[in-house]
Amino acid sequence: MSPRITRANSRNALLDDKATAVPYCLRSRVPLGNASNVIGHSKAADKLPKFPKQKEKTARLKKERTKAKGKAPLPEKNENISMVCETVKVTMAIRPCYLEGQEITGAMRAVAIDWLMQVQGEFKLRQETMFMTVNLIDSFLQKTAVPKKYFQLVCVTAMLIASKYEEIYPPTVGDFAFVTDGTYTCEDMRRMEKIILKTLNYSLGKPVAPHFLQRACKVGQAGPREQEFATFLMELAVLDYDLVHVAPSLIAAAAFAASLRILGSGEWSSILQHYTGYKEETLAPVMQGIVRMLEKVTEESKWQEMKSRYAKVSTSVCGVGAKCVSSENVAKLLC
Repeated sequence: MSPRITRANSRNALLDDKATAVPYCLRSRVPLGNASNVIGHSKAADKLPKFPKQKEKTARLKKERTKAKGKAPLPEKNENISMVCETVKVTMAIRPCYLEGQEITGAMRAVAIDWLMQVQGEFKLRQETMFMTVNLIDSFLQKTAVPKKYFQLVCVTAMLIASKYEEIYPPTVGDFAFVTDGTYTCEDMRRMEKIILKTLNYSLGKPVAPHFLQRACKVGQAGPREQEFATFLMELAVLDYDLVHVAPSLIAAAAFAASLRILGSGEWSSILQHYTGYKEETLAPVMQGIVRMLEKVTEESKWQEMKSRYAKVSTSVCGVGAKCVSSENVAKLLC
């Protein structure tokens, strides 16, 4: 019978060059402070990496790989950084009226987003996840003409990708397949996920409107009423196909300005103009588009989720249902 493996036996076996090496799986674990005693301090010192030389080698290899891949070099100090930023902005922007010539229409897009908001509430997903989902859908549709029968698959797969990006505990593929009522399988969603990611070149890190709204509410010292109503208006603007090309920062600023005007909580101040970068004249067209969508909420029977959210916001903000919206203030915004 082989002798019992102990810490002393494993230590002696390692230090004895002539002894047979003990298999790694049978060696006993050693406290970190005594690790050098087991392997020998001198041998461990010889095996330590040469950090300065290693850094130089890593930097050199990284530079060679960058040249080999043909990547554009970083701009010099004297180069205009704003030109580079504008190029990136144009690349990631959504074109206006990008659905022209496709089977999918703006009305179908609004109904699909309203359904996705129901899924968001069912899974209790973050608001950033919802806005990123819409951005992924628009970015993919403007590059690929999708048949009508696959539109729901694109929408639910976009929410799956956004959940993986934003959520700590995202729903599984089976969860999203379940909400489609068996229309699509898990394998269909995995295939569509690969197609979307390759089409978008894995460019997912675009800022969304809630990030800018938080900044505007903090600068404007908004109360819970104004912030909650501005959030609803911002969600409502997502359904408008005519506003798909508007920047997220402009959407957030216009929603906040419209909430201040409708609730009678104040005007667009110079401080808000300074920190958001938008004048009230610039916000006016977007505010008018948001208010028109607000009027459609009570008329459109297909937007069930937005109608329920409007009822909740109206009750929580004003406590009297639809009287939350002042008709006089809305008329001023539409002028």
